[in-house]
Amino acid sequence: MKRPLNVCFLQFLAAAIPLALIQAYRADARPMEVLSRPVPAERIHWMPERLSSEPAAMLHVVRQSHWKGWAQPITLLIDGKPAASIKDGENVMLHVPPGKYVLGLRYSGQDPLSPKPAAEPRSAAYYETVQQLSGGKSHDFRIVSDARWNWQLDQK
Repeated sequence: MKRPLNVCFLQFLAAAIPLALIQAYRADARPMEVLSRPVPAERIHWMPERLSSEPAAMLHVVRQSHWKGWAQPITLLIDGKPAASIKDGENVMLHVPPGKYVLGLRYSGQDPLSPKPAAEPRSAAYYETVQQLSGGKSHDFRIVSDARWNWQLDQK
């Protein structure tokens, strides 16, 4: 006895949809390895001044391509001053004098006194961390998001 076509189609969907959802969840759970491109020079706003005789510390910040927040540029702050605007899948390398710095992240168009996220409410739209950068060394950071879509700097 032959089954009607619509019954076969429903049985196929009953098996295919859970498998597709499991695959989508598994693909999101593992880290995405993507080569990033450098931030264009017009979006690098400021770098701390340094003397040519002192060894520079290299600050390397990577924002990997990810579906979460892909359309929202993030501004990297050094000691409260906007240093670069980083989009999805970009990286920036800055040569700074050695010392202690306050590195911050904010969504474009926000400031630490009035964080107003463009999309849904977030608990911490502004992020800061204090880092000691040594001369002659490369300090690698990546921009990551937590479960609530808040951006943070993670040292590699």
